[in-house]
Amino acid sequence: MDTNISLNRRDAIKTIVSSALVCATGVNVLKNSVYAMGKAEIPQGIQKIEGDVTINGIPAKVGDIVSPDDVIVTGKDSSVIFTFGDSSCLMRANSKLTVESSEKTGDKNKFINALRLIDGKLLSAFGKGDKTVQTPSAYIGIRGTGLYVETDHKKTYVCACYGKITLRHAIYPSKEEKLTTKHHESARYINQVEGDISPAPMLNHTDAELTMLEALVGRKPPFLNNDEKKDGGSGY
Repeated sequence: MDTNISLNRRDAIKTIVSSALVCATGVNVLKNSVYAMGKAEIPQGIQKIEGDVTINGIPAKVGDIVSPDDVIVTGKDSSVIFTFGDSSCLMRANSKLTVESSEKTGDKNKFINALRLIDGKLLSAFGKGDKTVQTPSAYIGIRGTGLYVETDHKKTYVCACYGKITLRHAIYPSKEEKLTTKHHESARYINQVEGDISPAPMLNHTDAELTMLEALVGRKPPFLNNDEKKDGGSGY
């Protein structure tokens, strides 16, 4: 691959990520830029850092690859955007995430197929293949889904932004829901102590952020039609 082309695309990605998170015009910037890159050009690893972010206790930097068994931690007023395979994530402040893996059939090469959110907030755009997100109170089975999760020691909040998930209580596994959503209509609270799963509103994430995450991996979110103009920041 031509080195200059590669560098230009990475510079463009940095600009796009910043624009999408700080201004309402981010969606339009994304629609005109990263979508054209294609899956072969998906950047891997850390794409943007704000504040204090560590991987396995070591300060993270842009370009670091996220690997199985890594532990990612964000500090106060901090955030990180990273990609792995054809999936992308935005971790908010005061969050702790462990990255987990399975073995490919026929060899010992590991790949990321599970994220464990121990504490904090995570927005993700997942590509093809079965994956899971786990918290202290929830187990979420995913296949090609936009997902937002918040968790603490008392409860978990889950918004299936679009796609299909299987939501199961981590302590009471008989309590389970299968959800299919188009645009944030199936959010849930999972109470760790009482064990209930109850409806919830859309909270603390936006369509602009989801559009940015999907664009990083060469896709559009399904709620964006080709000629549809979104507001770029307020959700739906």
